Amino acid sequence: MKTKETIRERKTMGTLLPVILVLAVVPLVCIIHKYDSGLQSQPWFSQAGTVYDFFLYYKSRLLLVIGVVLACMAGGYLYSKKETVFRDDNSHFVMICLGCFVAFSLVSVLFAYSPGEAFWGGYEQWEGFVVLFSYAAIFLFTYAFLHHEEEIYILLGAFALGTLIVGVLGAFQAAGYDYMKSGWMHAILTSLEASVLKVKVSLNFEEGMVYSTLYNPNYIGSYAALVLPVMAGLVIWSKRIWLKAVASLALVVTLVSLYFSLSFTGFIGLGASLVMLAVFCVPVLAKKPRIGIPVLGGLVAAAVLLTAVRPAFLDKMWNRLTQTTMAQGTHMIDEIFVRDGKLVVRTDAGGETEIGISYKDGFLYEVQDQQKYQAVEKNDVSHTMVLTLKDNETLHFSQASAEHEGKTYPMLIVSGGGDSWSFLWRKDQLIYQNIFGKLDELQEIPHFGFENNMSLANGRGYIWSRTFPLLPKHILVGAGADNFVYEFPNHDYVGKRNNGFEAQIMSKPHNMYLQVWVQNGLIALLGMLGIFLLYAVGTFRLYFARGRKGFLPNMGICVFLGITGYMVAGLANDATITVAPLYWALLGIGFTINRLAAAEK
Repeated sequence: MKTKETIRERKTMGTLLPVILVLAVVPLVCIIHKYDSGLQSQPWFSQAGTVYDFFLYYKSRLLLVIGVVLACMAGGYLYSKKETVFRDDNSHFVMICLGCFVAFSLVSVLFAYSPGEAFWGGYEQWEGFVVLFSYAAIFLFTYAFLHHEEEIYILLGAFALGTLIVGVLGAFQAAGYDYMKSGWMHAILTSLEASVLKVKVSLNFEEGMVYSTLYNPNYIGSYAALVLPVMAGLVIWSKRIWLKAVASLALVVTLVSLYFSLSFTGFIGLGASLVMLAVFCVPVLAKKPRIGIPVLGGLVAAAVLLTAVRPAFLDKMWNRLTQTTMAQGTHMIDEIFVRDGKLVVRTDAGGETEIGISYKDGFLYEVQDQQKYQAVEKNDVSHTMVLTLKDNETLHFSQASAEHEGKTYPMLIVSGGGDSWSFLWRKDQLIYQNIFGKLDELQEIPHFGFENNMSLANGRGYIWSRTFPLLPKHILVGAGADNFVYEFPNHDYVGKRNNGFEAQIMSKPHNMYLQVWVQNGLIALLGMLGIFLLYAVGTFRLYFARGRKGFLPNMGICVFLGITGYMVAGLANDATITVAPLYWALLGIGFTINRLAAAEK
């Protein structure tokens, strides 16, 4: 006969299965999906709208199913009046913050440029409102409906197994064996869509670069910052040998993956976790310096050893933070656009040139104010003109012709400092012809900050400088989930070329907080931050400067360290469907551990 304990454990496993899938399976899902981006109608996107996705789409669909299941389970628990934490007054603040995040994210869908993408997900993100709702359901379940240490063990065990697999795949990539190039992986990738059976799978990452199943090396950083403290905690504090072993292996392979991903944000997040750990340990180490000094010495020795093994590592990391982007050197033409029918050129030295443009007698330009220039050389025969500005910068103008849609138009070419910009004279105005062969108006692009630091953090300075002006109009309502691509000035052709992004489409701001603000609104962002702050305050009140013994209190600190590392890494990384579900699940588990630890005390 089965004992009651066995029956209870089986019931627990069945109940926790959706969360187990989130922690162990969702990050591993990699199946190709062919879809129409819908962006080919935009002048700044290529003519081809067909896009292939390997890492995101089917993760989003699995999360949608999990979110619906967890929401139904939560509703069933509430209807049957089973024990929950909602009787606790402190939970009201958490639920208010969660409600603000979900409600304003939903309202933002209604005001989106593309409501369908905002709701279901879209280009290069697949993190629409249905996924954000799933995050909320995952958090709600792990926050309100866990009551036993055994449940924590089951979930963290699943988390360790999933982390081990992700880390092993990353470690193999670091060794030069990329699973994406194998025949068995091709069979899995194409298993659900027969139309892509003959597609050759290849990604633009150099050999030895780690991205595992997380889409991008940057996301290895966010992932490692989140999971490493938890794995370390399981190695030290778990009472189960098998879990110690799995967590130990997961810890090693995740460190290897982080090291070879060169994710600077991951190391910053991990560093933040270590700083926070030191804060928690200060009272104990102050009382027992014989323990504190060896621990500090061990950390320093580990850092020195890593540097000695790979001396160029620090240089590479520093270069990723400060180096210029793909565009090398400086660019004389800093901005160029048409204003009131006149061509305006702003140079790197701060000068501004305004040229009156007209098509008269076969000539496309004229100088209206020669006092601005040291010299004007105009050749009516060759249809060229050279302007020497007062700061000795020289602009060259020449005329040619170009075909567009079967018609021939006069073309104006503006050159300076090695760059040239081509405009068609069409319908009595200048229209820029971009690298996709499409016509678009060059407009003055609002920007703020990073004037002399556009290359900061591998080009993030440029992206943030164009994102900041978007924030004031999204105080209440955002642009809609996955609609950042429409809000960002992707028609900033000059800025993108000057910073090495000419052929790229900006679909995210490389900052989790800017991403949530622009897409879901400031109030939704404050709701998300409010939950974290309530968790952080509760954790410090419970554990700081107090004796801690046992699995739950120490794991409570480790989970908090992982959450903190993830939040810090989010300053330079986006929220992504490859890592964010783990964050929301661990955040709810962290609240539960704190509650159980407080009850034990």
